[in-house]
Amino acid sequence: MLPQHLVRAVDAVLNEHGFARKKMTWNRRSDGLVDVVDLQVSKGGESVTLNAGVVDRDVRKLVWGAEPREFFQEPEGTVRSRVGQLIGDHDVWWPLDEAAAEEISRTLVPHVLPFLDRMHDPLEMEAHLSADVGKSYPPPIIYLAILKHRRGQSAETEALLSALCERTSEPWQERIAEIWASLGSAS
Repeated sequence: MLPQHLVRAVDAVLNEHGFARKKMTWNRRSDGLVDVVDLQVSKGGESVTLNAGVVDRDVRKLVWGAEPREFFQEPEGTVRSRVGQLIGDHDVWWPLDEAAAEEISRTLVPHVLPFLDRMHDPLEMEAHLSADVGKSYPPPIIYLAILKHRRGQSAETEALLSALCERTSEPWQERIAEIWASLGSAS
């Protein structure tokens, strides 16, 4: 269980920036986007880190089919990052003590909030997702393809989805075909 002093410390900062909280996750809406920040406790329960992401509600609906919900968790983000990646390309975990509350609070404004704001720009979102192009986990590549399609880059969209189909499982291939068909009908 996360000590409440850590939740209160993050709450104090994020409330000032328009976030609402459920348990250890905060959401902030802006047009069709939802900013998400969460506190993640280590498996051993001795430390905590911050995760951040932005959910593009239209992209999420197209990929997962369900109506977008009102409150999102960080793993549902179209783009996602751990605080350590935002600070300096290394994982950061804080011990569950009083000093951690202050350190976490000081990290939010200069690192996490600017990341979320940058990810409201579709080109920044695409650049962030581009790092996943050669990887095997399909969702980020599909999200990138949808964003490119939205900007009229049909050839790049097709290239991304075709390459992904060549290296992914049959269920994902079927899902990608459905998404591509939906994109074609949305043109």
